[in-house]
Amino acid sequence: MGRGAVAVVTGLCTAPLFGVLAFWIADLAIGPGSGPDGSIANAYLVLLIAIVAGLFGGIVTALIAMFWLPPRLRPHALVGNAVLVFAMIVGWQVFIADPSPLEYDGARPSLEAEIRVPKAIGGAAAVSTIVLIDDLSNTRHDDQIRAEGDFEILPWETTPYRVKEWAIQIIVQNHDLWTRFDLDLPTRPTESTDWSPWLIPSQKEGYEVPKDVTLRYRFRLIPYGQ
Repeated sequence: MGRGAVAVVTGLCTAPLFGVLAFWIADLAIGPGSGPDGSIANAYLVLLIAIVAGLFGGIVTALIAMFWLPPRLRPHALVGNAVLVFAMIVGWQVFIADPSPLEYDGARPSLEAEIRVPKAIGGAAAVSTIVLIDDLSNTRHDDQIRAEGDFEILPWETTPYRVKEWAIQIIVQNHDLWTRFDLDLPTRPTESTDWSPWLIPSQKEGYEVPKDVTLRYRFRLIPYGQ
């Protein structure tokens, strides 16, 4: 294979690697953002950085292969490119690709949660947004809000389809950041669970921890027709 062809193949094979590395580093450095709008803006910024890094890295490695790679090493470069592509495919399947859908014979999955909010900060009305990560289809049951002492409890549910991580995020009014609750569920639950204990928010960098706001959840397999 000629020098130009080796350079093109090398650039095409290495560009995705640079893009993925840049995406990972930028995502860690930039963080989740403040609220839904901030999260969307940060996601686009991370994607732009990844695209630019991928193009730049691919062009640089192609130029190196074009002008500085000795002819005797061209076969080794092609073997290295093949190994790199195989490794990236495996890595994509393991770490990035969407998981298998949660499909069950004769039943649909349901994730239910209750968010308990102090009346002193507005009760259930103070919760403006609730989402399960990787799943934007959900229902909040404002008609089922109930009082419990100094708290109001807001029921919520969703039908998860593809889930990489079990975590519910909410936005509490007058707070700029997401509040996150990590759920103790396997990647693919096989049976219904009881209600969990009341959870406090996860204390992770970039997330808000409103005082006395808690959440409990349960996973259910509901037979079709019910």
